[in-house]
Amino acid sequence: MRHFKITVTFGLLALVGPLSALADSAFPVDEAVMVSREIDPQEQAQTYRATYLSSGGFAVTSSEYIDAVGISFDLGSTVSVAQATLRLPIIEYYSLAGSVPIKIYAFADDGAIDLYDYKAGFSVPVGSVEAIGRAELVLDVTGAVNGILQSSQYAGFRIVTGWTPQEITGTTFPAFKGARFDSMASRLEFTPGSAPSSGMDASSFDGFRLSLPGISVDELGVVDATFELTDLDSSIFTLTAAELFPIQSGSTGPVSGTDLLNCSAFNPPSIPSITGDPASFSYSSGLLHAPNVSFQGQQWDMVFTLVDDSPSIRFRLVSLELSPPTPPLNTVASLGGTAIIEPSQDFIPLCHGWVLIGDSSRNRLVERNVITGETASSYSFNTQPDQLTLDDESGIVYFSTHPETERLYKLDLKSGIISYNRIIEGERQFSPIDIVPGEDGNLFVLLHDRSTGESPAANGLWMGILDSSADPVVPSLPLDSPIRVVYDRNQQRVFVTTESNLATFLFFPQSNEFAFVNDTDIPVGSGCTDFAVSPDGNRLAYACPNGNNEEVTPFAIHDLDPVDYHNPDGEWYLGSSPVSATFNAAGDVLIATDGSQLFFFDVVTHLLLEKYDLGLSAGDAVRKIRLSRDGNLLLVFMQNELDSANGKMLWMPMPDIEATTLP
Repeated sequence: MRHFKITVTFGLLALVGPLSALADSAFPVDEAVMVSREIDPQEQAQTYRATYLSSGGFAVTSSEYIDAVGISFDLGSTVSVAQATLRLPIIEYYSLAGSVPIKIYAFADDGAIDLYDYKAGFSVPVGSVEAIGRAELVLDVTGAVNGILQSSQYAGFRIVTGWTPQEITGTTFPAFKGARFDSMASRLEFTPGSAPSSGMDASSFDGFRLSLPGISVDELGVVDATFELTDLDSSIFTLTAAELFPIQSGSTGPVSGTDLLNCSAFNPPSIPSITGDPASFSYSSGLLHAPNVSFQGQQWDMVFTLVDDSPSIRFRLVSLELSPPTPPLNTVASLGGTAIIEPSQDFIPLCHGWVLIGDSSRNRLVERNVITGETASSYSFNTQPDQLTLDDESGIVYFSTHPETERLYKLDLKSGIISYNRIIEGERQFSPIDIVPGEDGNLFVLLHDRSTGESPAANGLWMGILDSSADPVVPSLPLDSPIRVVYDRNQQRVFVTTESNLATFLFFPQSNEFAFVNDTDIPVGSGCTDFAVSPDGNRLAYACPNGNNEEVTPFAIHDLDPVDYHNPDGEWYLGSSPVSATFNAAGDVLIATDGSQLFFFDVVTHLLLEKYDLGLSAGDAVRKIRLSRDGNLLLVFMQNELDSANGKMLWMPMPDIEATTLP
């Protein structure tokens, strides 16, 4: 495995010029107006060069064309600056509604303004200024100049209006808006010296130096790191300093397989103290996620991809978006962490941060610790894993696949061997949809009938009891449209769910017979997404987007009696659409989420005990929440597309809260 080379503490590697207390000025060596005629807005979005060059110092926008003034300054032998100020004299305004918004971008130039400078440089402007009432624009560009000096002696700046062509109508006169600049009178004032340093109190970027404290790094620990923008035009950042705070794994030797099922056999890893919303780096994806980075007075979410790690460690910025508003609550990521994992459709919680993930990108199952980033064993086979389930007693993991196949796959954690058996019952060939361990090593399985011909199951869906070799124990039951099966071993009840209905069966292990509970198999919601049974088997929590009774209490999960849904004991109210829910190990707390927050409810009183914000990025969606095998860690599993490059899982230590003792 290629490792991120920050296992040692780096000294500061930035090039530093001779310190001087005297300011200097650079004057333009070239300037031009770059003009792009806008014929087709969609085509324009793909244009990375101007149509032609002009002169006269205009930075104007019309309904037909957009202009940008380009200016290039020669800083000679200067290698870094302690301060730099750009001054742009204004000759004339062309306002719209009394406003002339101006944006200034920076780029590393070659000393001559050309057509390709129209889109060159960093994707975010170094400044946005209202020009009205100003004789000149004055802007601190220290960070941008230091970034430019890593690859060029020529500092280029591009000035454009903040208006879009669509905002300029043909009824205005003149038919362009913006400002006219005295380009050749512009100057860049600077003081040679060391680039300003920015501390490690919080994630920040000054246009040159990026400081990221508390990066969670797979298999290493937490790293405080500093990067420098060494190629401004290509958005390349180079690691220049790092300090490592290792995470102790907690185990005295390698653990894998059935070792990960025995939580008393090894200790949990140490978790360094992390404040705020930390950054994270994943070896498997090569992605560095840096949320809430302070830049130009705003908070940004930045994502980088590893370009190379030899001889220097370099990243390319691939995404820069404004962070969502900071929630008033502590976030899960700030209380625990975020793990970038393989794309997966399901996982099995193990001990002390370990999980077994179905890796749909490499056709394998892999043991991963979401806290430390450690990888234990991986188990490869021939297709994409889908839904996983663990039989505790045998140490066997059963799983289905995508696309469906008439095979029941199983991983023996003792031997590390994956095998399969075909599912055949008479003339029918079945594919497993959902699997749950039952009694005596048998399995309850939702089955899809892949054979042709008439079927008593309207949608070809059945429920069967199979032994470990996938042979039917008793004849399968035809059902309507089930999507999930759950077995409560304490009360010996089988629950079958659709996206709206819930049905309860009593199960008799001696005869392997079912008895349907009357007045169940009824709607308890719509578009339902998750289902949980309390540890004692006396309560059900069925998470549905509009709650279990939209007309009476929308957005609430009812405390359902397993055999009498019409007689709920109360409800846990989220206030927005429930997505997933689970009970804690003691059964006295229900943990639920609406996809943006976590709620901890008292099971008996149904009162809210604690609430936390998930702190998700744009586009993130929660699939389900589960507890680790030891019950001390909450795991938030995110939605993953089959063709995604990577997946994500959030983790958080269970908060120290007290709930009403169960009767």
